[in-house]
Amino acid sequence: MTNAVLHSGCGGDHLLQVRARRRPDRLLISVHDPGLSGQSASLKESDFGLWGLHIIERLAQRWGCERPDGYRVWAELAVPT
Repeated sequence: MTNAVLHSGCGGDHLLQVRARRRPDRLLISVHDPGLSGQSASLKESDFGLWGLHIIERLAQRWGCERPDGYRVWAELAVPT
């Protein structure tokens, strides 16, 4: 969500959505923003900040981004059964 707030190019009148969907074996989490900046999510080296996607990379079974209507970053996390 922080990346969407900082990097999406949206203003105070734009909508940001966070969604979570539970399935029997996984949790799907996504953040959707208007995608006004044209930037894409990527892992970047940094000594300060920018750790969100590194954490997602480590915890998620898989993650990605797409531009269906705006910009959406999603991650699937395993749920112990």
